[in-house]
Amino acid sequence: ILPDDLGEYLSDTMLDEIYIIGTIREKHKCELQYQMDPFVVSIIRGWREVVAINGFKVGDRLLFNTSNIYDDHTFYVRSLN
Repeated sequence: ILPDDLGEYLSDTMLDEIYIIGTIREKHKCELQYQMDPFVVSIIRGWREVVAINGFKVGDRLLFNTSNIYDDHTFYVRSLN
């Protein structure tokens, strides 16, 4: 069961690495940084291939879509920048 608030979910799991899935379903690992109050998640490091993939880049603030979170923590995300 997932918390109603995504900030609580991410804070509890503290995922430090995620995979960004590209346009041909390839996966690219990147590292996250958390800031509390206000709650902000940013990309701090990623493989070279992550830069510019679907518009993502190091330093982006991320918005997560929690309507579909899978067992392996896969979910849709978009950049707020």
